[in-house]
Amino acid sequence: MKRQTRTTAVDATDSDITIISGDNVAFKLHRKYLDVNTGVFPGAEIVDSKEEPIHLQEPASVLAIVFQFLYPRKHPKLNDESFDTVLAVSEAVEKYQVFSAMNTCETRLIKYLQTPEHAAEILGHAIKHDYPDIINTAVPHLARAPLMPLLEKLPQHCVLPWVRFQEEWKAVFQKATQEVNSKLLTTTACEHSNLCINCRTYLLARISELERLETTAGLEAALKSNVTPYPEHRICTICKGTCKYLPEIVESCQQGIASIPIFTHFLSKAR
Repeated sequence: MKRQTRTTAVDATDSDITIISGDNVAFKLHRKYLDVNTGVFPGAEIVDSKEEPIHLQEPASVLAIVFQFLYPRKHPKLNDESFDTVLAVSEAVEKYQVFSAMNTCETRLIKYLQTPEHAAEILGHAIKHDYPDIINTAVPHLARAPLMPLLEKLPQHCVLPWVRFQEEWKAVFQKATQEVNSKLLTTTACEHSNLCINCRTYLLARISELERLETTAGLEAALKSNVTPYPEHRICTICKGTCKYLPEIVESCQQGIASIPIFTHFLSKAR
């Protein structure tokens, strides 16, 4: 039994092409606007007959927005749309090369990156469609995130570049640890380039704590803050509770982080 289709507001009385959404809603459009304002719309699925409707996978809620960008009128800004809708529209716009909508979608996705909630999905979309600005805006939200959950959301070709990117971060804390361990050890108090056992334990614990932070914003804030020692840290008679070498270690971490290349550098090397 043939399903009954519904028509929408994008419904021209003099249309010469009918497109049916994945949820069986009919859109009656003008082929000339599809030809002029899209690159491949609707790609291999189009047929050379105005009497035969074209079936697309996207739901009507997505296509209704996409089709508004085809006509010579004010285009939607997507300000009131949910993230899922904006992402779905962005994917459809890329799929059918609706160039007039691409900048709007890019702007909205970047605004969603004011918080890290959707950063992984946005990063995956930006990598897939080559949007360096979005990539470099999303990455700081994810650079310290747990590795495996993020890799599951990235395109396969990005796995190795992301692992290499993470190795750069790991090296920052390894270097800081090596700097602490390179100092001669004393049993009583820090002096000259020597560390007492209490301060060494404190500095190594502090580095480990910094490495476990899961956001770059949290890490940067921790590096800038005045750090107090752990409760079990016995006071060094020279440092008096906060190791005098802590600023040196903090500076080492800050310089190391500043020297990490942006993620697009690792992507370009993988191509």
